[in-house]
Amino acid sequence: MVITYYSVLFYLSIINNFNKKTIMKLLKKIILNIFIGLLFFSCTNDDDSNKKEDELIIGTWKLISNIENGEELLAPSDCDLLFIFTTDRVTTQYYEDENCTTQLNDTWSYFIYDDTITINESHDFADLVILELNSSTLKIKEIDDINTSISTYKKQ
Repeated sequence: MVITYYSVLFYLSIINNFNKKTIMKLLKKIILNIFIGLLFFSCTNDDDSNKKEDELIIGTWKLISNIENGEELLAPSDCDLLFIFTTDRVTTQYYEDENCTTQLNDTWSYFIYDDTITINESHDFADLVILELNSSTLKIKEIDDINTSISTYKKQ
């Protein structure tokens, strides 16, 4: 926009020295410069943030904290939930019992859009809002009909 602003000042300063035909040409150039300036500054790539999230989320994430309706649930253990993200699939790995003997795995497709992970769970969708995502921490919020939970995971 700085270039356009100075261009307008320049064009306006020389308008008095030309005839109507020249003035019209100058006005067209001014409008063209303004249009190009607006076009240049208004174009951004909205996919950059999703691309960064897509790259950061790939890996294995271990549950380290789970708060449901404002209350901290049981302390994390070696048996706790793991999320294993690949480029297009997420596997949840967890244990059915307290002794960590019966391991269960579920795998679903997922996508990320606008800081939300949408997991396709057998024709039902779960939306997880990303509160924090960096190379070591994933913090998500899930709201269902009854509960609101905030879970924090550490990258393995």
